[in-house]
Amino acid sequence: MKLVVVADVHDLAGFANLYRAVDFERPDVVLSCGDWGSNLPTQRKHVLAHYSPEFLKLTPGAYEELFTPILEKTRLISLYGNHDILDVLYGLKNKDGSNCWLPSFEKKLIDGLTIVGINGNVSGKGNPWNVTLTELRAQYAKHRPVSPIDIVLSHEAVAPHQYKGHAALTEFFNMLQPRFWFTGHIHKESDVTVDGVRLIGLGMMLYGVYSTLDTETGELERKSLK
Repeated sequence: MKLVVVADVHDLAGFANLYRAVDFERPDVVLSCGDWGSNLPTQRKHVLAHYSPEFLKLTPGAYEELFTPILEKTRLISLYGNHDILDVLYGLKNKDGSNCWLPSFEKKLIDGLTIVGINGNVSGKGNPWNVTLTELRAQYAKHRPVSPIDIVLSHEAVAPHQYKGHAALTEFFNMLQPRFWFTGHIHKESDVTVDGVRLIGLGMMLYGVYSTLDTETGELERKSLK
């Protein structure tokens, strides 16, 4: 099975890049670590200033339609980050009727591959985009994913192994121990193996950077659209 793994689409240009990657790679599944982009009025003005005016004008329905070219061609499994319209992600469905959104620590099995995700950032603010460590621990206790796990997706990076990683994720890194762990959020590529776990920091799909994974061979490639 061929996977395309992305993070930080963030705007119309990022969606266009993902359409190109899907057409070129023809993946069985797209995995996303979140941050499709947001036009939420609750976002701070300096954050909204980074988005294109066309993107900010989208209605929730038009925002949802941006996913159609992806869902028509492949299957999508996605977290949310700290810049996402949650009601849209919660409602997205694949052609087979399965949910695109992956709740935190809920195991998803696809063709024998076990995937687990951790949504949002750990900030202590106690809202869906910025969860507390206590909330994460409760979510973990609810689902209690056990090994073997093939892939973990998180929006936030993992300390101390990645730049600007969060220490709270170290706790779950030590417990989950998957074959591959993909992260987004910090917009910086990295690749390190820790205790047998290959920990990959993804670049921005906004700039055409993504990874592919062949689940049969375990071959991981980091790619950039030209």
